[in-house]
Amino acid sequence: MKLYFMRHGEASQDAATDELRPLTEKGAQRVHSGGQALAKIQVTLDYIYASPRVRAQQTAAIMAGYFKPAVETRPELNFDFSLDLLRRLLLDKDEEAHVLLVGHNPSMSEVVQAVSGAAVNMKVGSIARVDLYPPAVKGGLLKWLLSPRVLDAMAGA
Repeated sequence: MKLYFMRHGEASQDAATDELRPLTEKGAQRVHSGGQALAKIQVTLDYIYASPRVRAQQTAAIMAGYFKPAVETRPELNFDFSLDLLRRLLLDKDEEAHVLLVGHNPSMSEVVQAVSGAAVNMKVGSIARVDLYPPAVKGGLLKWLLSPRVLDAMAGA
């Protein structure tokens, strides 16, 4: 199974509540770079799951524009995302599935570390790929972590 962990793009501080914070223009542009970069390296996605918060929904919608699956809102990807919640998300997935998970820090970085053993700090808009061999959820292999700056370069932005 190929898991793509993505922290939402840069978000505005100007919103009535944290749940409603939208992407900034720069954040949206960088997410587009992420989609273009993954498309260039021929990533395929079977599922796109996103936190219910606006910035994660917008990030996932942009990514869905580059890949075929529709975005599914999953409360598991909110601030309390954990290894147990990841297990729940992956419970019925084929071991060949390619899954994009869009969420928040610090839980996104913590789950990547719990799965792979690699200490990572997911910056806004960054994407990590972890190869996982079900049924185990721990013991995955961190294949790469791409920062927004690297994704911009890959996309030619």
